[in-house]
Amino acid sequence: MKNVGSTTGYNIASYFLSKAMNISVDPCEDFFEFTCGNWIANHPIPSHKSAYSQFIKVSDKVHDKMREIFDSKKVFGSKIMNALKTMYSSCMNKDELNRIGAKGLLRSIRGNGIWPMLDGDEKWRREDYDLTSLLIQAYKVRGVDVFIANSVSLDKRNVSRRLIQFDQGDLALGESTRDFYLDRERHGAKIEAYRKFLIEKFLQDADLPINRTKVASDVDELIDLETKWAKIIVPEEDRRDFSKMYNLRRLSDMQKLMPLVDWARFLHSVAPHVVHGYLSSNPEILVVEIDYMRRIAELLHLTDPRIITNYVYMRYTFNWEGELGERHEDISQILTSTEDPG
Repeated sequence: MKNVGSTTGYNIASYFLSKAMNISVDPCEDFFEFTCGNWIANHPIPSHKSAYSQFIKVSDKVHDKMREIFDSKKVFGSKIMNALKTMYSSCMNKDELNRIGAKGLLRSIRGNGIWPMLDGDEKWRREDYDLTSLLIQAYKVRGVDVFIANSVSLDKRNVSRRLIQFDQGDLALGESTRDFYLDRERHGAKIEAYRKFLIEKFLQDADLPINRTKVASDVDELIDLETKWAKIIVPEEDRRDFSKMYNLRRLSDMQKLMPLVDWARFLHSVAPHVVHGYLSSNPEILVVEIDYMRRIAELLHLTDPRIITNYVYMRYTFNWEGELGERHEDISQILTSTEDPG
């Protein structure tokens, strides 16, 4: 067996580690300064970052190298590399993105149904409402989970297999933002900024002479729905008992817990054809929050389907942000520049 201590990799790693140490400090007094002091002193946090580490430094180097490759005129022998370069070029062509704006987004939505906020309540028909189809479109086209998150994960009690997992979904403002909606005294500025963001974003996306007062009213309905939703979400501090969150069921049981969605149709629509046989076998699944599934089913049952449709499509638009041009980046500043009191 080769002596590890004599390898090139070992010598490089030991060199970088020794350069990071501040050996002038007594490790018994300040072990952190002893091990990392020189690295921190020699690597101040860049002004455009909130944190910095060896991992971020390496990541930045990789990104710089990738950017150099994608910006080059070189034609590769690999079709995949050339396709990546083409995608990168399209994403970086701001003039073209500004010209197209939200046309692709609106074409995608109108190709699948009516968005009441966009096309008018009078054109939307309640009898055409299909929550399963709405969720399929959002997930299949853009990977957007709404109301219920689903994924494939390792079985923590049998790591030789993976399970389809169902869990509570995230609010539009992100994970762990439940209190934003429920504590308006503290987070009212954030919710007001969110409201303004939704209004301006929609008006920008639609690019039509739409009644601003009606849009504001629709947005208020969406935030009201999210506030009710926030009340039934299990807070993070109550999600620490992993035994309680390990609930093996069958796929058919999910249909009983949350019957407003045809889960077999949903999964067959978004999953590769190769696993359709597995899905048809009524496989074991993991339901992280059993009671949440019942509560979200009740909430959606009591909510006007028009509002649900508006909400799903609004969430769908969020995953198009990088393709809508610079005007939408300016609108996003409404939300990101708002700070809550400490």
